[in-house]
Amino acid sequence: MSRIVEVSVSLWSGEEKKLKVKRGVRVEDILKMLGLNREAVLCLLNNELVVESERILEDCKLKILSVVSGG
Repeated sequence: MSRIVEVSVSLWSGEEKKLKVKRGVRVEDILKMLGLNREAVLCLLNNELVVESERILEDCKLKILSVVSGG
């Protein structure tokens, strides 16, 4: 089994990136790599809402959405 996985990242801005990361990396580690505040985003891993501690074990799609609030 490969120790490196490919993560296709889609940002709310429309920007897309492909990252090669170590198998088992956490979503929050990817957010740090991208310079994103984990408290300001929601993450969907293969279209499923996940917490930042979720580990990435295989090639996947990670969608990162900005949290917006208003009054």
